[in-house]
Amino acid sequence: MDYKKAYYTLFNEITDTINYLNEDSFQPRGDRLRVARNMLMLAQSRTELLVISQPSEEDEVREETPGETAPLT
Repeated sequence: MDYKKAYYTLFNEITDTINYLNEDSFQPRGDRLRVARNMLMLAQSRTELLVISQPSEEDEVREETPGETAPLT
C-alpha cells in the first residue's frame, strides 16, 4: 500500500490548520479553536478515506510469469 498521498494530504491539512491559528484575526479564541478542530477532523476523515480506499496487498492480483501457476489455497 502506498501511503504517500495520504501522508501528504494529512501533512498539508495540518500545515493549513497551523497557519490558520497563526493568522491575525478578530474572531474570539474559542471560535478559532472550534474551526481548527473541525479542520483537523476533516483532515483525519479525508486521510482515512484515502487509506481505506486503496487495495490491500492481499487484494492485489499477483502477476504470473508464463508457465507458472498460482499456489493452491
